[in-house]
Amino acid sequence: MLSQIESRWRDILLSPYPGDRAAAEDGIRLTYRAAGCAEPHEFLWFENPRDAGLASRLLATSPPPETPAEPLKRTRIGEVREKLMAGIGVDRWGAVRPWIGPCITERLSQCRWSIFDGQAAMKAPEVEAMKKRLYQLTLTWTGLSDSIICQAIGVDGGPADLYDCMVPLQRGMTICDLAAFDYMIESGAAPAGHPFRGLIDAARNCFNWWAYEGAALICARHISSVRDAEGRWHNTTGPAIGFPDGWGVYAIEGRAVPPRWIQEPAAVTVDDVHGQPEALRQAGIALYGADRFERDLRGLRGCVRLDSPLLREVLPSDPAARIERFRSYSPSLPLYERYMAGEREAVWRELQAIGPRVRQDPYAADALAVATETMARVVSNARLIIGRLVALGFEFETEGGSLDEAQLSLQEVMRAAATQLPADCPAPILEAIERMRAEAGPKLMEQLQEVTALPRNYEIRALGAPPGDIGGQIGEVEDKFGPLPISLRTFYEVAGDLSLRGNHRSFTEYGGVIGDPLVVDPLRPSWISEPGRLELSEDACSKAHYSGGAGYNIVLPAPSMDARLWNEPHDLLFVDYLRLAFRWGGFPGWEGKPALPKEVEILRAGLVEF
Repeated sequence: MLSQIESRWRDILLSPYPGDRAAAEDGIRLTYRAAGCAEPHEFLWFENPRDAGLASRLLATSPPPETPAEPLKRTRIGEVREKLMAGIGVDRWGAVRPWIGPCITERLSQCRWSIFDGQAAMKAPEVEAMKKRLYQLTLTWTGLSDSIICQAIGVDGGPADLYDCMVPLQRGMTICDLAAFDYMIESGAAPAGHPFRGLIDAARNCFNWWAYEGAALICARHISSVRDAEGRWHNTTGPAIGFPDGWGVYAIEGRAVPPRWIQEPAAVTVDDVHGQPEALRQAGIALYGADRFERDLRGLRGCVRLDSPLLREVLPSDPAARIERFRSYSPSLPLYERYMAGEREAVWRELQAIGPRVRQDPYAADALAVATETMARVVSNARLIIGRLVALGFEFETEGGSLDEAQLSLQEVMRAAATQLPADCPAPILEAIERMRAEAGPKLMEQLQEVTALPRNYEIRALGAPPGDIGGQIGEVEDKFGPLPISLRTFYEVAGDLSLRGNHRSFTEYGGVIGDPLVVDPLRPSWISEPGRLELSEDACSKAHYSGGAGYNIVLPAPSMDARLWNEPHDLLFVDYLRLAFRWGGFPGWEGKPALPKEVEILRAGLVEF
């Protein structure tokens, strides 16, 4: 019997089949009753996890923005709203959340239902062995938890994992646990009507579900899948996992990839692959071809040999002097003249379309002139915003202030480490904590002494001038990693660095919105990590001193006019990101938010277009 149970749950985890929707609904009803909740009035089925997850986000306490930037997401939001309204029979969105009621998933997950006599059988070696084998199978889903799938499940690409979404409600309970409970019920060690029966039946017959007082949101199971000989989700010709409405997850060697990589493989470029997180990058290389990828990457890194002599000169930082030099090198600058006449975005698009040749004559002088004027306007806007921030009482982060915060944090950690443990603390835990204290205590004290002794500089340095050796720093970076995009290279030469890090009660972090201040850190050649990842700033959460993710970065080589800013949620080129940031007064986290603080309106008023 145990082998049959294991086979059943292998199928639940991996095999495509539609599931019995009525059985899933019955299981959810039983789960509600077991938790002491009234059964839901409606069961709202969705045909893929993207739309089901989006529905749950739209019903959340803090839903996503009313008007996200991407037209595709706006359309999807409208479609999911229509489905929710039709499902409960209302004709306006404002009536949906009151009808469906609050989410009670947490309430259900906190229930402590009595297990059953025979719980000891759960610890039997053969049951534990089954659970371990099933756990290994669950890992086949973990390769799908990157940003592509996160963005499919939720609008903002928050941290979510498809396997996590499959795990039923009971906190701390995995598919492996449910398989063991299923065995207990089937073997008679627990009654057939045990409350866990509901969770088991739901897990068998749907992909995942969310509980609300008035309704349950349910996602249909996947109905097709393709895996390789190692059991990983893998399909080079279509979706690796397909859902009833045709939506699918594209994956190579167990790692989700952008659909375009499979649908239009000939259009995939080195740049598409090279900047991805490492596991996804490896999947892209496998699709692109390892030898071809290395050959094409070497070609991009080596294209500096064809650069215009202008790119090897030490150019002045003053924009007027730079333009004069470009005119002396090439008297005709048609794209620059068009830029000055107002064709700003069109000129940048044309220069970007030229590709690596933009660094060569006859394009280089024109491209550098456009980039110089652009960054001169960026500096002008930055100075205006910085002055307004000072007038608004903004508290800029300073080097000294950051050291003070680090000192306080270390002191808090040491105080927490010295806290007396409760008398009833289990001996093994007590021993482990004491070992950690013994190992970490001296290191913490050493760090605290070092930070305390460092000199403090509280000068506001929001806009730093380019260092005198910036040309040498750029040369060092390009010799090792390949070309910088002309946009970022010119920013370093004209602006230097920019940071609006700091705090204000109304707009840096207010009402659940993180302002995501505009930051472009100084060029630091020694900080660039393989495979050529040049970080410009932390992500929004890290800027607000929360635990965040990877920072906003550009990946080298980038032998073009501009380059993609990786990990920034809008997926923009660097100059387009600067435009977005200034559109929101230097705090692009406010984009699309319905209630805009008056300070943001003040900050963004009258800025020059670039």
